[in-house]
Amino acid sequence: MQAEAPEPITTREAWEMTCHEAGHAAVAVHFGISFTHVERDGLYYGLVDAVARPLEFAPNGEWRGGTPDEVSQLHLYFAGGEAAEQLLFGKLRGKNADGTGPYGIDKGRHGECEELLCNNRCDGWEKDIQSAMKVLAGDLESVLKIATELGRRITKGSDRRERLTDDEVLQSSGP
Repeated sequence: MQAEAPEPITTREAWEMTCHEAGHAAVAVHFGISFTHVERDGLYYGLVDAVARPLEFAPNGEWRGGTPDEVSQLHLYFAGGEAAEQLLFGKLRGKNADGTGPYGIDKGRHGECEELLCNNRCDGWEKDIQSAMKVLAGDLESVLKIATELGRRITKGSDRRERLTDDEVLQSSGP
């Protein structure tokens, strides 16, 4: 039995997803979190690939993570996509067809940061979305510039992944 293809996303949903990824990139730029690129396809896929990963472990199993401040900045980086959507659209995207939310990966990585800091704050994810919204609200124009440049490259309905490098993000988000 073959799996059914998911419903195609609308132009609005594609724009929301592009702005979501731009939110991650804008928070990364704000805090100086290194990343290689921001990427989207014309279907369902989006990613900002961070280089600085204090969540990684050394081969011997020891955490080689960053400082608590760096991990806290990563909290906001992971929450940055959802924060951008709330600021720009006043709402979150709905549930996926399987009943899960679209932020599972972001929220999961955020939770890993919480565990590394032995923090596990009550409502930490929601609090960090609010904090990321404050960061982005000061420069919402950059989020829109990054999203516009990325969106310009995407061919609707194509599974080809289009990218902006870190340098292109910095250039497109600047004055």
